[in-house]
Amino acid sequence: IRPIALPRNEQSLGYVINGKIEAKDYDVINQELEQLTEKKEEVNLYIEIVALKGYTIKAMWEDFKTGIEYYKHLNKVALVSHKEWVENAAKAGDFMTPGIDMKFFNINEKTKALDWLKD
Repeated sequence: IRPIALPRNEQSLGYVINGKIEAKDYDVINQELEQLTEKKEEVNLYIEIVALKGYTIKAMWEDFKTGIEYYKHLNKVALVSHKEWVENAAKAGDFMTPGIDMKFFNINEKTKALDWLKD
């Protein structure tokens, strides 16, 4: 997971996933979420998935803990990819996470995803 800067959006965090997710990836994410939630009530996430080659068990646990800790602060999640399974995950995630607006964008719709996060 690699953090990315998002243009003109102070309440959003962005990440690119390209490879296997490990527990150490959540050190950066949690630190950024903590800093942003101290300043802002709501946080938006831009997650671009190029390739996901799995999770370690520790990463799954860290993901679960991060979700519990910051769920109440999440407003919108834009999932950007060319993978069909990501679109299905966005639909399921939107249904299963009341209060969080989750939406899929094709990889060629990055600007549209960023604009949606700003609305």
